[in-house]
Amino acid sequence: MLIENQVEKNRILIEQRNYFEKGDLLEIMQPGEDYIEYRVDEMYDENMNLVTSAPHPQQKIYLPFSGVLKPFSLFRRKKEKF
Repeated sequence: MLIENQVEKNRILIEQRNYFEKGDLLEIMQPGEDYIEYRVDEMYDENMNLVTSAPHPQQKIYLPFSGVLKPFSLFRRKKEKF
């Protein structure tokens, strides 16, 4: 779930509920809007250390993002078809 837009730093802070990792495709669901697809190319923990996965429930993660998301936006890992 979106915690904070940090527009001036081109990033967002999210709290994750389920495991995801670098390379995953996420769907961002905003209230009243279409989904946005987002590829996780890099991610950072709360101390701004580069990490490759978010394995812990309620872990706070920074993701590079230019733009603004609506409050209460949700993220889910998209299952890619093979």
